[in-house]
Formats: sequence, structure tokens, C-alpha cells
Amino acid sequence: MRSFKNGICLVTAVTSVVLWCSVAAGQSRGGIGACCLPDGSCQESSEGGCTKDGGQWQGSGSTCPGSAPGRGDVTCEPFGPPNARCEDAIALTIDVPTQGTVDGAFVQNPEVCSLKRGVGPVGVWYRVVGNGNRLSATICGRDEVSADARGGDSFLVVYCSGCDPLICVDSDVTSLGVCPGRGINPQVDWCSEAGREYYIFVSLEGSPLQDFQIVVDDLLQTCNAEPCGIENDDCENAIAIMTLDKPIFGTTENALSDDVPQCAELPNRSRGFFPNGVWYSVIGTGSLMSADLCVPLQRGQEVPFEGLLQVFCGDCDELRCVAGDFGVLQACDLRGGVDVRWCSEVGREYLILVALEDANGGRGLDPFFLLTIDDSQKSCDAEPCGLPNDDCENAIMLPTNEQFVRGSVDGATDDDVDPCITGIAQGGPSGVWYKVIGTGNVLEIDICGIEPDAPRSDVDGFAAVFCGSCENLQCVDAHQGGLEFCPEPAGNESVRSSGFLQWCSEEGREYYILVDILSQLVDEFQIRVRDTNFNACEPVTCAIEQEDFCEDAQAICPFITYEGHTFDATSAYFDHGGTIDTIFFCGLVFGVYDVWYKYTPAEHGLLFVHVEGPPTDFVFGVYDDCDEATGNLLACNVAYHHGVVVWPVQAYETYYIRIAGRNFTRGDFELDLVAPPCANGMETAVLTE
Repeated sequence: MRSFKNGICLVTAVTSVVLWCSVAAGQSRGGIGACCLPDGSCQESSEGGCTKDGGQWQGSGSTCPGSAPGRGDVTCEPFGPPNARCEDAIALTIDVPTQGTVDGAFVQNPEVCSLKRGVGPVGVWYRVVGNGNRLSATICGRDEVSADARGGDSFLVVYCSGCDPLICVDSDVTSLGVCPGRGINPQVDWCSEAGREYYIFVSLEGSPLQDFQIVVDDLLQTCNAEPCGIENDDCENAIAIMTLDKPIFGTTENALSDDVPQCAELPNRSRGFFPNGVWYSVIGTGSLMSADLCVPLQRGQEVPFEGLLQVFCGDCDELRCVAGDFGVLQACDLRGGVDVRWCSEVGREYLILVALEDANGGRGLDPFFLLTIDDSQKSCDAEPCGLPNDDCENAIMLPTNEQFVRGSVDGATDDDVDPCITGIAQGGPSGVWYKVIGTGNVLEIDICGIEPDAPRSDVDGFAAVFCGSCENLQCVDAHQGGLEFCPEPAGNESVRSSGFLQWCSEEGREYYILVDILSQLVDEFQIRVRDTNFNACEPVTCAIEQEDFCEDAQAICPFITYEGHTFDATSAYFDHGGTIDTIFFCGLVFGVYDVWYKYTPAEHGLLFVHVEGPPTDFVFGVYDDCDEATGNLLACNVAYHHGVVVWPVQAYETYYIRIAGRNFTRGDFELDLVAPPCANGMETAVLTE
């Protein structure tokens, strides 16, 4: 064994490599200190974690009372407005103005549901009981504030449910004027349900004012209030579809977030996104089934939404991906859009999640859809409904907040991956998969067994961390060793940190984690990822393939078949600053995750570019410059499994070939050219006739 310094990190070389960052004597590990919360309680956390929780950080090395013998140098007192939290909302009396302030309010981000406008992060809370009439909530600046102090946007949001979960009714954002005039102030009118408690969030984030007045007026208009929430907003209340081949009308308006496995590839901007969707169920027939999603518009109308459609087997507590699709929705009188096909098992219940995402930048459009389930009556052999995260593509997202997640390897199949270390049990790992988003700090994995009666010496665990993609995993680190056992009840936060595996993460990068339990005695385990809040280390570089950027395009020549893929490609739009003009090419074909090649002929002639990519459809084009702007596009085509582009080329001119999957898809392809011979790198040679 040998150790060496890497900055202020230590690396120990044994059979496997494990990274940790040391702290010099006298330093607080990871910048941890006491955090005083608004209710006067104390907790120890990082400065960023304290701010996120709405607290006041007391500095690195400070401690809470009782945290360790002889320590505890901080005493916390309550601070901020008494209604700084939703749980402490102040009750309002209808038609009675109430004075309020946001002075001392702390940062928070209330759930805004399907609102199209953002909500200021600093605010206070009120509540009022509905009476069955139409109510109107208004905020304005206090009378003593001069009129020239108005300005800046203020926010008013009304919710129809308790603090957990919050379900939106409506919101308004506008300049805060001076009382008693209410015409230009934030105001929300809504139809109230008699006896229902409504919560109101007030933020003056964009206003120079700190004090305000709030009043809820009774407009004396009877009305029929909408139900609070959606009947099938959660999996347990999925609507059973009894009749196939008949469109079902639905909406995702006011739907809450669903923490589910990701069965469809989402664009980068939605990485880590848990959809706000609604649920349906259907019983399998033993044949090929389909689910199609569209919006109730007519041909030629602007389609306002992107759609996510996911099909699961298992039960609501243990969903397992069957199929999924994400893309731009079509009007219902057109074919295509978002749809999935799967081979169903007779009598098995399949759970279907539908989510819509506003594709028009928030224009207040109603999120309505039509869902059609069909049975093709073509017999097929259904896949067993196994472990939900048995393969990398269905990896379960883990938080970095030290929360334990229960798992099992019972029934896990072999994983054909590099285990990253030598000496693992014969046959390689047969585990389950998780994923986590890097924070820029050292992340730590803890694993504990759930069977406390099994001898500790007989239970080994294995964990490996990868970056890249499921199709091109790159080792970061791995470890194999004995497991501690979780105390009862399973998941108790008193489980001590075992530091089973640590690595230095890159902020925003997605990491894949493979877990296996190497024992016949134990199948179940718990896993957590802990952010150590220590960032003085160098993340492992996760190489991106060279041809991902045009400037690094791979040079190719005719009569050679090049095998490529777009699994590791970054986004031409979301990741490196493209525009709509650069990703819509060859008509209106959406190509986001692209790779590049280049070709320089030694002679004049015709260039034939052939791309073959079943089952993925690719759009590909020939450019005369690395800029993806439409004006540089010479020719293009869509490879519906295979396609060809033909273009006359000039000797010693360089041509760039761009390949991308349609509609956010990724896949493998083969590329070959029929053209004049290569110029052997002489791209600037002088041509003589």
C-alpha cells in the first residue's frame, strides 16, 4: 500500500483505488458549522445547506449544544416573521385588512405546480377559510409609504391545500402600489369551497418595500368550486381503462410531482426531472399493446406541449419500467407524436403515467390530452416483470441528502460491465443500478445489510461508480468489502457512516452506481449517497468522444464503414449554446444530440454520404463550415433506418458531416462514403487544373 498527495486529497493505492480528501489540523471538516433555524433550533450543516433551509449560519467550526463533549458554543433564538413558514401561516378574516412584512423572511421555494410564472423565493404565509363564494386576495403597500416607492414585481399565490402538498389555484405578479388603491396591485380571484382552507404566499422579491397590507374580500358571488387536485394524480388512484381503442380525455393541470423511474430518455434540461403527471391502468391481453398520446387540436394549429408517456409493471411501491417515450406532441388528427408499444402478459396490470411540459415558454395554455390504448391482437412473448433497476437504463435516482433507499438484488441478472476492480467474485457482478447527480464535492456511498442475524464476516458488498452513458460506461471507482447491518427499524438515520466508497464528483455530471451483495444469506440492503460538502479535490475526467464537436471532427475517407453512436453526444442546443436555427435542419427535424465527421477530397467529384441506423431514425447533413447555421447547410436527408445525401465536392475543400437522432433520440449508426479519394490531410494544398 502506498499513499500520495493530490492537492490536499489523499489517494491510497491497493487492489482498488479509493479517494478521500484530508483536512489539515485545526480545520473544520468540509466547512461544517452551526445553523440557527427560524424556530430557534440548531443543526450542524454547511453554509449552503443552512441557507437552503432558511437558517443563519454561525461559521465554520461552530457547534450546536450537546453535539460533542465540551463543545456547543452557539445558542439560537427564533428570528424572522412569525409566518415565515407555510406551517405557521397567519389566519385571515374575510374583508378585514391585515398588516404584514417580509422583513427577515428567508429563502424558500414553494411548490408552484402548473403556474407559468415564477415565484419569488423570499416570502410569508397566510391562510383563509372559504365560504362558497368567489373570493379576491389583494396585497398593497402600507398607507404611510410614499407613492414613489412603488415599483418592482411582487408575487401573490393562492393554494387550495395544506402545506404538504401545495396545490395551486392561481397567482399574480405585478408592481406593488400604495394602499388603499388596489387596481394595480397583485390580486387573485378564485371560487372558494365552503370550509376549505386556502394558503396564500406573499413575496415582495422585486419590490423596494418590506411592509404590505393583505385583504381577502368576499365578492358575494356564489359559484361552484373546482375540486382541489386531480382524481388520478397518484399511482394508487390510477383510472382503470376498460375499453380499448377509445380516446380518453385528460388533463395534467395542477398535477403534483411523481418520483418514478425514468423509462424514456429526456433532454438535458429535464435531467433529474420528475414529471407532474396523471395515472391510468390497463390489464394485459397477452398480445402487443400500444399507448398513443396527442393533444385535441386540429391540423395546422400550433402544438403547445411536449409529452412524456411511461408504462410500468409491478405495483405503485415498486414500479418497473416497461416502455417510455418523450417528444413533441401532435394534434390528434395527425399520426405520430408520442407513443409506446409493449408486449403484454395476460392478466397483468400495467400502470401508465402521462405528463405534459409546456413547449411555448409559459403562455397559460391548458394542458389537455387524449390517450388511446389499443390491442393489436398480435401474440408475443412478454418479458417478466423483474427488478425495476436491474439494468443501467432503468437506474433509480438517489438524493444526496443522506436519505437511505431500500433495495434488493434478489433476481438480479448478470451485468456485462467492467467491474473496475480485480478480484470480484467469479462471474462478475449481478447487481442493481442507481444514479446520482454530482455536486462538485466528495460524494460518499454507504451500504448496510438488512438481515442483522447473518454473520458480518459472511456478507460482502460491492459498489462501482461510472460516468459516461449506459452504452459507454467509464470507471470512476469501485470497492468490495464487508457490510455493517442496519439497525431496526431499517433506514434509521443513526446508521453510522461506513464510507464504503467515496469519489470526487463533477458538478452536474450524472454518475451510475452498480450495487451487488456477494452473499447467499442476504438479498436486501439499504444505500445512501452523502454529500460531504468537501470540494478541495479534482474530479475524475469523463472523456467525451472526439467527434462530439465539429472542431474535433474525425477525418474519414471513402469506402470504409464507420460505426458510431450518439449515446455520449452532448446537446447542440442545451449544452453548448446553439439556437433553434442550428438544431432544426432538413426541414423541421429536431436533431439535438449530434456528432461530427469531416472529409477532404483530393479531386472534384460527387460525394455520396450513406447513414444506416435501425431502429433509430437519424437526420444528417453536409456543411461547408463548422457553424451549424442553416446558411452553411449544403444538403441533408432523414435516414428512416437508412438514407443517402449526394453533393458535388471540390478538391481540397473540407466538408463537415453532422449526424443526430430525430426528436431527442440516441442510437447506433453506420456511416460510409462513396466519393473521390481523401486528400491525405492536405486541406490547404493549391489545386492546379
